Amino acid sequence: MKYSLLGFVILIAGTIAAYNKVIRAPQCLFMADIGPCNGSIRVFGYDYLTNRCVHYFYGGCGGNPNRFATRSECMKTCYVENAEGGDEVEDAKFDLYYKDEL
Repeated sequence: MKYSLLGFVILIAGTIAAYNKVIRAPQCLFMADIGPCNGSIRVFGYDYLTNRCVHYFYGGCGGNPNRFATRSECMKTCYVENAEGGDEVEDAKFDLYYKDEL
């Protein structure tokens, strides 16, 4: 039982550490928000679900900090290499084999 609990704690700590490496800046956690105004300013926002910077039209007021003037500024601030959903080289994958007991 003691080893099971220790294994669970190590698993949770590893998962949290992995998520901490994925996001570079706090503003990258927000979903793109056009705001309440009716303007049409082309900006870029980071989509953490796909690890991509996408363009959208900002209304000109309100919104949130996930708003960048250029795609390169967005990528520099938020993009994470080798994260799930990214365009870069895939992380190594390992096949796991086990024997069924009959």
